[in-house]
Order: sequence, then structure tokens, then C-alpha cells
Amino acid sequence: MTSLTLLFVLVVLLVVGAVALALFALLRRGDVPLRTLFLGAILVALAVAIWIIGIQNPLPLP
Repeated sequence: MTSLTLLFVLVVLLVVGAVALALFALLRRGDVPLRTLFLGAILVALAVAIWIIGIQNPLPLP
């Protein structure tokens, strides 16, 4: 597996985790701790950063 494939899998896992947290919040009817929403925001931010830095602008191999 190439590094881009691994980064893509990582991004997919982060987004799936954020979606799972969002579904958890919906099922609890909004009665979730603030740290859960903060964790979801961190997961999305990490996924976006990895997508922009690692996948769209990969470092050239020597």
C-alpha cells in the first residue's frame, strides 16, 4: 500500500468516527456532553488537514 492509500484510509476512518459521534448525538436527542461534540470537531479538522496537506499536496519522493 502506498502512503497516499494509507492517508486516504485514515481520512475515511476519521470521517466515519465523526459521523458516528453525530449519530450518537442525534440518538440522544442533543443531550450529549460538550466534549463529545468537541471530539467530533477535532476528528473533522484532522481529516481536512490530512486531506489538504497529505493527499492534495503530497511531498515528492526523492
